[in-house]
Amino acid sequence: FRSRVEAIPGKGLGLVASRDIGYGEAILKELPTILVADSVAQTLSDKDMECVLSQAVAGLSPSSKSAVEAQANCHPDLPRLIGTLITNTFGRRLDESGSIGSARALYNDISRANHSCVPSANYQSHFSYLEGTLHALHPIKAGEEITISYLDVLTSSLERQAILAEYAFVCQCECCSLSVAKSKRSDDRRTRLKAFLAPGAVHSAEDVDHALHWASAEKLASAEPDILLAGVAHHLSQGRTAQGRRWERRFRLACEAVCGEVSAEKEARLLGKS
Repeated sequence: FRSRVEAIPGKGLGLVASRDIGYGEAILKELPTILVADSVAQTLSDKDMECVLSQAVAGLSPSSKSAVEAQANCHPDLPRLIGTLITNTFGRRLDESGSIGSARALYNDISRANHSCVPSANYQSHFSYLEGTLHALHPIKAGEEITISYLDVLTSSLERQAILAEYAFVCQCECCSLSVAKSKRSDDRRTRLKAFLAPGAVHSAEDVDHALHWASAEKLASAEPDILLAGVAHHLSQGRTAQGRRWERRFRLACEAVCGEVSAEKEARLLGKS
């Protein structure tokens, strides 16, 4: 096993690397313990939803039942299992296009990953076999905590802290612990990167180089596939087919490292650039 669940000082339980993990390595592959279609959750009252969840938990194995019952609940105003579900689940489409609908997935281990604005792992859901996976965004040493992002990290530190308040904690990751001056520079890089990645934006080669620099400076490897895709588009738009294909190879390698695959959605976007 590449990871284990253990107590993290000041955070409760979290995920820790059991051995050294390389960039792009699959840390964890896990089927959801509970999968709730949004269409079901939206039609049931809280009382009925809690009853459905209670029956689902009762049917789990003892280890999975204990794992669910030990998950945090940041919504004490709601029935316990509904609060647990909202706190710890991941939104996912039920098929690549989303035509079937969406759902919330709760995992025994993946749901234990704590937040960082400089995450060391990326969560990805896979439609063909329902698994959720975590892939390493940079090398992780044995004993280090494995973190993911709960939100859009391409926002300012103040915006992120406001959103994270819903999880009843104040983020103290390396990015949120910067000095005021360094935090302003970090916010600027992230804001510029978000603008770069906005739909419909057209970029020069210099823009792409800047975006790669910003992502590297912020340790946000998860942004690299979309930046490299913009590089593909730029070179092909200039008639530089050979360079475009080289950037496409870089794009595919980044997708496989960050997500484990090139998704159908990204394949379609790539085709649109070609």
